[in-house]
Amino acid sequence: MSLLAAASRPLYGAFRLARLDPGGLAYFDITPASFWFSFFAAVLTFPVYILIVATAWIDAGIDVMVWRVVIVEFISYVIAWTAFPVILPLVLRLIDRQQHYIRAVVAYNWASVIQNLVYLPVVLFGLLGADSGPIGLIVLLAILLYSGYVIKVTLDIRPSIAWAIIMLDVLISLVLNAWSDKLIIGS
Repeated sequence: MSLLAAASRPLYGAFRLARLDPGGLAYFDITPASFWFSFFAAVLTFPVYILIVATAWIDAGIDVMVWRVVIVEFISYVIAWTAFPVILPLVLRLIDRQQHYIRAVVAYNWASVIQNLVYLPVVLFGLLGADSGPIGLIVLLAILLYSGYVIKVTLDIRPSIAWAIIMLDVLISLVLNAWSDKLIIGS
């Protein structure tokens, strides 16, 4: 079975979760092997990430060496995909949901593919020079709501706790982006 064929079942589960259907959880295998395979989602979303980074650096008009951007952004991408799953067990211990760790990471990783596909038109509008500010903000809010739903359903927790976990992930992303920008610009 090809990697894409193996990914089709969890991607369908992520799509079902995007439709606010908790039955989407049935499409995720909850095994250590499926946990590791869910990081294949990072490979699938990498092209969108490249477009986002390229658009941001072109729009910024900052004169930096391309190799520096590529190296730092690649390392940042890998850290972004690993930081949340590394920190999540600490949070789950606090809320007594350790037993749902694999399910949460598997669903969250596959959901990121759906999130990136939804965000792709915003990136493409930006590449075409269109102002996607208001639409981009709406899409970002929808993505955050989806992420919160995935965490809520996979961990079987209240929405407020799910939102706190999502805000932790957003904070990780903001810190990582600031760190990456500082390394690239060099100041």
